[in-house]
Amino acid sequence: MSGLLVYGGIEVRWRITPGLTAKYNLKSIPGLSILNPLEYISTYNKYHFIDLESDVIFKEDGYIETKGILFARSPQFKLTTEATWDKVSELFRFVKAYSLQYDLNYKFFHSYSDSFGKVRKSNVLPDNVPEFGMHEHRYVTFLKWADFIKIDKLKARGQQIPVYREIFLDAASAHFENDYRKSILYFCMACETKVSEKLFDRYEELKKKGKLPHTINESGQTKDPVYEILKKDKWQFKFKIHEQYTYLFDKSIRTENKILYDNLLRLYNTRNKIVHEGEIKIPNNDLLTIDSSGSNKSFDLAIEFLNWLGDPSFKILSGRKFILVK
Repeated sequence: MSGLLVYGGIEVRWRITPGLTAKYNLKSIPGLSILNPLEYISTYNKYHFIDLESDVIFKEDGYIETKGILFARSPQFKLTTEATWDKVSELFRFVKAYSLQYDLNYKFFHSYSDSFGKVRKSNVLPDNVPEFGMHEHRYVTFLKWADFIKIDKLKARGQQIPVYREIFLDAASAHFENDYRKSILYFCMACETKVSEKLFDRYEELKKKGKLPHTINESGQTKDPVYEILKKDKWQFKFKIHEQYTYLFDKSIRTENKILYDNLLRLYNTRNKIVHEGEIKIPNNDLLTIDSSGSNKSFDLAIEFLNWLGDPSFKILSGRKFILVK
């Protein structure tokens, strides 16, 4: 089943240098090629495949925001349109996770017929501009063609998306939609999930190497009884980021950055208020406010803590003001 396949509805911000290859053969979906959106702008407009929210050339790069993707299928490609969509949707789930385009909706689509035949490469490029305005968090997440290829290859190798990345992006999406109760809750969840992942991996690593500080063999399983006790404390997040972390890593956020540690406890206390009461009835210094200020604080705390835990990728979202790019 060869020919074109168009999926409208996937909103992606692209940063593509004119003159690159017109299409790329996907490694994660053999037999399917994605057409370079910058090279086919006029085709999109002609058939109304894809609405363009913005399109400019700035310092030799094309900045475009498309609401759909155009693919080409080889004669050997046998999947149905619906089965193909499942794979395309999963690929753009990866794109969202690693480009940090928090608003990329990879689930919604509407497909078009493949009866349009061949597509002619466009000779018409967007206007070249000396400057343009945009919120910084959107500008820094425009997806380069080379980075898209890296993400596709990452998926093809069987890489899994860490859960905390998707939770963080859900929090960011809620923040920019002014759903501050959800954003604060999810930023805290992202921190909890990442530190739990780090502790689990470290414990399993030490166990495998036979380097757990204390070990017993119980019912055929090797355990560290001291660590097992630390895990059972009712103030789990507080003990995860200090006592448990110190036990396994010989350091903690409390000893290395006490200010961040104290603010993380404020975030966790606020999370508990949201979960158990839904609101903060009596504000105090141990809690964040459930508003734009509190959400921005949560945003920055999550970025800083995830960076301390070894993932600096979210730092590009630290700037969230409207800027003039020039």
